[in-house]
Amino acid sequence: MSLETIDRVTASESAAEELIQNAREEVRGIIAAARDESAQLCAEAVKLAAEQAQQMVAEASAQGTQEAKMIFAEADARCLALRLQAESNMGTAVGLIVERVVKG
Repeated sequence: MSLETIDRVTASESAAEELIQNAREEVRGIIAAARDESAQLCAEAVKLAAEQAQQMVAEASAQGTQEAKMIFAEADARCLALRLQAESNMGTAVGLIVERVVKG
């Protein structure tokens, strides 16, 4: 083999080694960028999920408050109805008690 051929082979090997090294560096850069983007997307997803959860809790709380108000209003109405019924029966009850005490 001639010296010129050996030089060409050596130069080709060096060029190939440089290409491989450049490709490895490029791949490392692509991987790092993908990791950064992945971390950013995960952070955004977590933030969005937290916001949605907070909104759902607020909506559920508002709905619960509204339902509680309705239940309290119904209970107040039933209490009033029972009180009015008891007051209307008071005369009869007093009369029965007086009658038993007098007859006693």
